[in-house]
Amino acid sequence: MFFKMLAEYLLVILSVCITKTRLQRMDGSPFPADSHYSMNINMPDVKPDVPDAYLCTARKLNPNEAYIVKYDPDVNARTAHHMLLFGCKDLQNQNHLYPTYWNCAHGDMCNRMSIMYGWAKNAPAMELPPDVGFLIGGNSSIHYIVLQIHYAKPLPDGTTDNSGLKLHLTSQRQRYITGIRLLLGDNSRIPPHKPKYHIDVNCKFDENYVIHPFAYRVHTHKLGVVVSGYYYNTVNKSWIFLAKGNPQWPQAFYPMQRKHTITNNDILAARCTYNSTEMNVPVKIGSSSTDEMCNLYLMYYTEYRNALSGQSPPCVGVQFRELVQNLPPGNDIPLPRNPEMEQQAFGGGHHHTAITYKNFEKDGFSSPSFNAGFSLSDTSTHYGPKINANGQLNNEYMYKEVYGWPSKDLKFGQIAAVTLDHNGNVAIFHRGDHVWNELTFDYYNNYLPPRDHPIKTPTVIILDSVTGLVMKQWGSGIFYMPHGLFISRDGSFWLTDVALHQVFQFSSTDLEKPALTLGERFVPGNDNRHFCKPASVAVSKSG
Repeated sequence: MFFKMLAEYLLVILSVCITKTRLQRMDGSPFPADSHYSMNINMPDVKPDVPDAYLCTARKLNPNEAYIVKYDPDVNARTAHHMLLFGCKDLQNQNHLYPTYWNCAHGDMCNRMSIMYGWAKNAPAMELPPDVGFLIGGNSSIHYIVLQIHYAKPLPDGTTDNSGLKLHLTSQRQRYITGIRLLLGDNSRIPPHKPKYHIDVNCKFDENYVIHPFAYRVHTHKLGVVVSGYYYNTVNKSWIFLAKGNPQWPQAFYPMQRKHTITNNDILAARCTYNSTEMNVPVKIGSSSTDEMCNLYLMYYTEYRNALSGQSPPCVGVQFRELVQNLPPGNDIPLPRNPEMEQQAFGGGHHHTAITYKNFEKDGFSSPSFNAGFSLSDTSTHYGPKINANGQLNNEYMYKEVYGWPSKDLKFGQIAAVTLDHNGNVAIFHRGDHVWNELTFDYYNNYLPPRDHPIKTPTVIILDSVTGLVMKQWGSGIFYMPHGLFISRDGSFWLTDVALHQVFQFSSTDLEKPALTLGERFVPGNDNRHFCKPASVAVSKSG
């Protein structure tokens, strides 16, 4: 799942500081100056029929080099929760080309995927600065574009949606090319009843070229109050402010207040601040509208010669723990109220005209800095994703082990499942002294070991996520080969046993015997009354 998120910023003075030297158009362009055209990518009258549907459609691009200079969304926040445009080197399935579409809620949509644009909450159109364009086609890494729309709710009966985006392009070579660097919060849970809770992101900029951020976009869901962005200069050991946005305003790319230059070894950082005082349960970072997100998109320009380098991978999680404790003051102070922006975000009021950067300048005033007054340690532990040889996010993460957790030397068998309950405690489903190997099942999926010897020790262990202490353990004498574990909103435990070929529900008030049993004991099958090695179970939000 990667790539499901978004939100907004600035008191919206839609201008950029006037500076000294205008960007100059590149001399000797091989294309005529009037070579402008447009291209649409829209959903093909889709009918999302489940909550939190993520639908995608794709277009193959002309092989010639071109530059996007303006994004013009055609979508309404009453229909779509948010919209993202991705660029791809290859498409994994050619049957996904428009006018077809597919469910793209999980996994990468294509090879060498990079984000190109984001929209939510009735954001207006956006026009790039002069001499700046988003390179596609030609020798770039973008030969396909994929439109992804998140529909938080099913559409009413009899209605379909063809929301999308008009791209304004030119074949005239631009002096500067655009890219987006995404800072993404991950693997976090927001506890309930907190008026101010932070999720942080930071990582080193490791590229061998310079980028100039000029616009930003923030994104959270309903609990988000403010998102702030900075970069840390490791040479003079100071913080420089980049952006601050209100995620409840239209989720557009807004201009930064001044020019910035990010070089190798600078550290990008973001902080998302949430208010969970009205929540009674923790809220996790995730892709659904009931989850939360923490995203800061930095749109930058760089020299044309850097085009073949492609976009940098996302910045995920925290690489430098010291920076989290030493952000500049005011990082979590919300922006002043703006009723017009709030009304527009929720479908009222008029739309702003396109955000433009006509007065954008290459050189600008220096940004105010904040001397951090601390030393930065080694970068040996990075909590972000690795990128494989093809430039793809491979979802391998590096973590530090928390020593001393759990608090005592617990003995587990094969661990089949781990999840969190709604109080943030860790639930583990393990197999005790039973082992799944080549002697466990016959060719017809029948369980071979003795059927009168269930696991004698507790198979479900509940641990305090902070202390690692055992809070509860149960499930002895019931299971033979544990596999799936799910805890529903009401606290019920749903478990699967692949030896029994059954699914069980245990009420939170009675863990001695199942409240519901599905499937026939030790009998594999594939009909309305049988399962064959049921691997997992989930409960819909409606119960």
